[in-house]
Amino acid sequence: MGLVGASGTGMQEVSCLLDAIGIGISQAIGVGGRDLSADVGGLMTHRALDLLIEDPETGSIVVLSKPPDPSVADGLVAHAGDSPKPIVLGFLGSAGSAPQGEGSEFVQIVHSLEEAAACAAALHGMTLPAPQPAPREVTPGFVRGLFCGGSLCYEAMGIAVEALGPVWSNTPLRPEWGLPAIGSAIGHTMLDFGDEVLTDGRPHPMIDPSLRNERAIREALDPSVGVLLLDVVLGYGAHPDPAGELAPIIEEALGVRGGLLSVVVAVCGTEADPQDLEHQCRLLESAGAFVTRRSADAARFAVAASGAAMWPAVGADPEAIA
Repeated sequence: MGLVGASGTGMQEVSCLLDAIGIGISQAIGVGGRDLSADVGGLMTHRALDLLIEDPETGSIVVLSKPPDPSVADGLVAHAGDSPKPIVLGFLGSAGSAPQGEGSEFVQIVHSLEEAAACAAALHGMTLPAPQPAPREVTPGFVRGLFCGGSLCYEAMGIAVEALGPVWSNTPLRPEWGLPAIGSAIGHTMLDFGDEVLTDGRPHPMIDPSLRNERAIREALDPSVGVLLLDVVLGYGAHPDPAGELAPIIEEALGVRGGLLSVVVAVCGTEADPQDLEHQCRLLESAGAFVTRRSADAARFAVAASGAAMWPAVGADPEAIA
């Protein structure tokens, strides 16, 4: 599978989901978050598509982006439709934000990282595993999501909005859901700490999660908050022990709030990552967090823990989830 992404953690999430079921990545080409804007016109994405179409080691291709400019999206659909290889176009967010049709029988258009990974798996005759059972405890209150990965934040909002209604953010799904100030929170709020405003003059939160972790303490102690939704992203160049930094915060918050708070953490990583995936998961679970390796599951679990209903995962057996 070849990956093209204007979505860094989006590429990482999809590649990790595919790695977990034994599907390899031939090339992962990052094109920058602005490549699919009207000003740039997808220049690097189109070039990356050509390179992967020509690459004999690449059997199929996934393209990932937050909602692109409509005219740029149309151009990508047309380009993909000319490919002799199957292509999945993952335009994250609500389904109305990108073309709905198919450029050809070889093109699939989806609107979440999970759907992109599921379609990629299907092209290899495989399926994503059913998710682990959701937590049974319900802690009514607002969901506050604090993310190091911008695409993980965006996908969580796209999933949660169907059950929660408006989700406020510094990178909102809709302009009217933008926060008046970065330090504020309104109702259900999800923040991308990798946004350029919050990384001006400081390392990305995947490298230094201290700003996100400080905010986690504040949100966890807010009595109106019922669920804290977090991510931990592993890999070379990332923090050497992100769970080790986060676990004491989770343990302290749950101790103070008692049974009035749920903490859900999505861990994005593979067995080959230097932080030791299993060790990271154990640290978080020992602190009292509900841990999953699938970002979309984490969003659903957070909604369920808040008391709102949520549908099953893509490709999963609804009876097994029930």
